[in-house]
Amino acid sequence: MRVEFFTPPTGKATEQNRLLEDIMAKGDFDGVAITVIDPANQVSILNEVAAKMPLICHDSDAPDSNRRFYLGTKNDVAGKMLGEFMKEKMPDGGKIMIFVGNIDAANASERRRGLIEAFNEG
Repeated sequence: MRVEFFTPPTGKATEQNRLLEDIMAKGDFDGVAITVIDPANQVSILNEVAAKMPLICHDSDAPDSNRRFYLGTKNDVAGKMLGEFMKEKMPDGGKIMIFVGNIDAANASERRRGLIEAFNEG
């Protein structure tokens, strides 16, 4: 079994789409596992891939696509759990810095949102 790893150079969905188009054009892949950058706007190309080979999503889901399944966390819940943990460890408040690989990626924005929601509760 051969596995190849591709990543969009600047983390943009348009670059990820080009990689998917290249994979489909080559025709020598047996499947794709992908962390979708922009699930709402990539359904069409994801469905093209899924029509040609097995497609799974990991870390960031595209639930409206024809992917076989999603493997990963519920990102907003994970962010909220982190926020609750941090509030427990910082009972007198404080400042935090949030680092993410790509804020435009759905998984990153969902985790960030959950974290902020936890801090804004009670």
